[in-house]
Amino acid sequence: MPKIITTLGDLATSVTYHVTGEYQYNPVTGTKTETNYQDIVTSGIITQYSEEEVKISSGSKTEIFSTDKKLMIPSLSLPSITPKLTDYVLINNIRYKVVLKDIDPADAMWVICIRL
Repeated sequence: MPKIITTLGDLATSVTYHVTGEYQYNPVTGTKTETNYQDIVTSGIITQYSEEEVKISSGSKTEIFSTDKKLMIPSLSLPSITPKLTDYVLINNIRYKVVLKDIDPADAMWVICIRL
């Protein structure tokens, strides 16, 4: 576990990051089955977006809602993964979809906007 997450102790929470794969459609059953996906269990920090962050994004293509959460995951915890908008995360058995993603200038921390 990266030192920054260890240092933050109780603020860190367990996160399952689900990298979506491909979907196979079965015409007999009418169902889709996901293949080639990956689940990565790691730790992250969850915070609320500030009122200013929400206000600045208002009306933009990448609008953040006041109910969205900011998830920060060290990039070393997601090796060889670039988060996609089709991915999702599980936190305390609650599924959040990835709606925005960014990485800090040092490529050390993913900042991911998640939404119910």
